[in-house]
Amino acid sequence: RYTGSAECSMEQGTMRCDANISLRPEGSDELNTKVEIKNMNSLHHVGDAIAYEIKRQTESLNNGEPIVLHTRLWNPEKHITTVMRAKSEGPCVPDPAVSQIVVTDEWLKKIAARLPEMSSRKISRFVTQYGLMHDEAVQMSSEIELSAYFEAVIKNGSAPRTAASWISTQLIPAMKEHNYDFKALPVTPAQFAGLINMLEKDEINSNSVRAVLEKLFETDQTPEEIVEQFGFRQVSDMDALESIVKQVIEENPSAVENYKNGNKKSMGFMIGQSMKLSKGKANPKRLQEIFKQKITNS
Repeated sequence: RYTGSAECSMEQGTMRCDANISLRPEGSDELNTKVEIKNMNSLHHVGDAIAYEIKRQTESLNNGEPIVLHTRLWNPEKHITTVMRAKSEGPCVPDPAVSQIVVTDEWLKKIAARLPEMSSRKISRFVTQYGLMHDEAVQMSSEIELSAYFEAVIKNGSAPRTAASWISTQLIPAMKEHNYDFKALPVTPAQFAGLINMLEKDEINSNSVRAVLEKLFETDQTPEEIVEQFGFRQVSDMDALESIVKQVIEENPSAVENYKNGNKKSMGFMIGQSMKLSKGKANPKRLQEIFKQKITNS
């Protein structure tokens, strides 16, 4: 996938897996005759087929039945392998119609120079250049289209770790929900970066980010235009927030008392009530600051 030479999709049938299984008696270095299982299209099938074949061959050997060289198929519905065809032990015969292929060091260097930056090198670069944690770098490098999108978001002004976090926790799940991959993604790096940047500037909160992201799948508007059109802008005005905090404190005296007594979860409850009153638009950071100030001075 990284080189663009193949889709390598086992689910779509563009890549298949074969497994060769042979057993040997405990304490012996000599393996019995192998049996090949062909054309499996998932890792689960490979594991199940190998497990079944080990059991089948073990039972045959214990019963004194020889293992015959042949090819089998895995039946995922019945969870068994079935005979496909016999197999010859003879050597491969060269095809005289195929000319000799000579691989030189010079040819290898030319091919290597055409390859894109592979994921292992990209992981190291993302850690050193962007300050990502190793797990973040691994995820952002897992697909070449994803890594290109990630770097494009950074070039549009987003902080690398913030971009990685929001891509993995918000964008990718939304893509799966809407059945998009990065090749056909309608949300451009510039749009996604603009959305993150509005969050970083406290112009919108995390709830609004999710709502705006949904709209970006439906329109080519900028995040700023969507925020203005649908009223997603975060309320950070101190007077408005203090009014909300005052109402929540008056309506929830037990939560205030619980917080004073050391129950930190009460703060989350009160902020939640405030978000309901503001219809999800209040700045939660400033709400918490105001709550702490009001409760401390009460």
